[in-house]
Amino acid sequence: MPRVVCYDVTTADETTLIDPLKRAGFEVQAYSGPLQYETIDRDADVISVFIDSQVTEEVLEQMPRLRLIAARSTGTDHIALAAARRRGVMVRNVPSYSDSTVAEYAFTLLLTLMRKLPIAVQNARVGEDDTTLCTGQDVAGKTIGIIGTGAIGSKMAHMAAGFGMKVIANDVTPDTALAEKLGLQYVPLPDLLAQSDIISLHTPLLDSTYHLLNSQNMNMLKPGVVLINTARGELIDTRALLAGLVTGRIGGAGLDTIEGEALLSRRASLKALARAEVAPEDSLNVSIIRTLQRLPNVIITPHVAFNTTEAIARVGAATVKHITELMEDMMPQSLPGRLIIVRHAESEWNKLGKWTGRTDVHITPHGASQAIQLGQKLAASGITADVALTSKLVRTQDTWNSLRHGAGYTISSRAASALNERDYGVYTGKNKHQVQAEIGDAAYNALRRSWNGPVEGGETLQDVYVRAIPFYMAEILPQLAAGKNVLIVSHGNTIRALMKYLEQISDEAISSVEMPHDVALVYEVNADGHMVHKEMIEAPTGQPDIPASELPQDVVQALGLDQQNAAPVATQPAPRAASAARASQPQPARRVDSFRPQRPTSSNRGGRLVQ
Repeated sequence: MPRVVCYDVTTADETTLIDPLKRAGFEVQAYSGPLQYETIDRDADVISVFIDSQVTEEVLEQMPRLRLIAARSTGTDHIALAAARRRGVMVRNVPSYSDSTVAEYAFTLLLTLMRKLPIAVQNARVGEDDTTLCTGQDVAGKTIGIIGTGAIGSKMAHMAAGFGMKVIANDVTPDTALAEKLGLQYVPLPDLLAQSDIISLHTPLLDSTYHLLNSQNMNMLKPGVVLINTARGELIDTRALLAGLVTGRIGGAGLDTIEGEALLSRRASLKALARAEVAPEDSLNVSIIRTLQRLPNVIITPHVAFNTTEAIARVGAATVKHITELMEDMMPQSLPGRLIIVRHAESEWNKLGKWTGRTDVHITPHGASQAIQLGQKLAASGITADVALTSKLVRTQDTWNSLRHGAGYTISSRAASALNERDYGVYTGKNKHQVQAEIGDAAYNALRRSWNGPVEGGETLQDVYVRAIPFYMAEILPQLAAGKNVLIVSHGNTIRALMKYLEQISDEAISSVEMPHDVALVYEVNADGHMVHKEMIEAPTGQPDIPASELPQDVVQALGLDQQNAAPVATQPAPRAASAARASQPQPARRVDSFRPQRPTSSNRGGRLVQ
């Protein structure tokens, strides 16, 4: 069974998350603290994290088997989403486990501040009988401005309306049904700031919402306004908040989230102050937070708005469901063999910027180095090959010969015409940049990347698909089912055709898919030949080319190199026998529509390389 590693595990999580996963048969490792370098598990198929765990791109690189990140939170700003997509890692959050829970907490902060409950409790505790110190305000009749009317913000609006408050709101996508039901009005942000007696934040943290409330627009606030934040601390510029509280522009603040909230922990703040190289900045942040905590009109809590018995049970159940459903869907249907796809290395005509198509040209010395280094990376990643396939064109065979030296593979390759490059017809041999200048960007992009844009005397990508996919289904898939790893060295368009089927990419979206020279795609597929998981292995960047004197002898001979100075022997490329090549290609038994992929299921997890 898959290995699941859980971080930020509480006592309640043991009951609602860890025990159910173990009962389901998963191998489970639990850590009470956040994900750290020391607790990275390279064998993890799934990790489950709370907001304290930062899942960075560097962390993802250390987890080659990772398939799913199950976030036990609504927000995912602690996860490098783009990096996860690039690696084909699914990210699941729990978007609606605590809508009412968080809204209730926000309203609790509102009532606590408006009625000055902390002062009243303290006065009672010390025997202070001056009740003027805790004279509060009614909320009925007050205007509340809600920023963000999603699941939580809309619950807050309902509660406020129930207390007889006037509700105004700001959201990039106004909820007309909510507005009609509650009689609330959507207004621009400056108007909301100027009109509201209370402002409650319920918007996600994005680049556009970072410091949404700042030193500039806080001057627009209605004097004495009370701010409530149960969303993300970075929505408010904390220094500007402190300044507003000191001047009285802001009458109070209820903050379950605050910028730099990790410093609320005594251990974290001491650790930060101990780092000499950043101590001045952290010292200021700690000072601001400690000052805010001492103000009688400020309530700061440690990000616990979600924290009820019921909500924790819901998040645990949802997380277990995500893990079991996705992993059960993905794991059993993966065929035992892996498909490794490599594009041929830089060819002589690639270097010149010319369309090569069916013309037979060798790879360059740089291309040979690329392939050897990629082979070394494959070997270092534990990728083995039982079957190797190339096209009939020599540049794929050159690439395989170089790559096998780097990887230490000892098997022989077989050439298949179904894997040949697209025939570029009248454009073969022409300079791409000159053609682009002549026909314009739109026509050029359609010529190179469209699904079925015609090419005079040549093939469309759809034509390539028609010959490549039947070969994949008939020749490659059975070997994957038999547990063999199959490595293909082919061409950019043929690989794009394969990716279209493997990843179920639409006719429109395929135009944005590119396959670089120095990358290997490693697929796990299901019985239908569609992708279950994809891993991208890249050759090291920035490394110098291998000198000709250090290239394997058969590579030097195949490329016609002078081993002393790596100068290729001048040769003419072989003519492109397009008609003969086509005649030798296997013909599909059915039209391309027979192989058109269905819509992706939950097992389709990978991203794609985009030009």
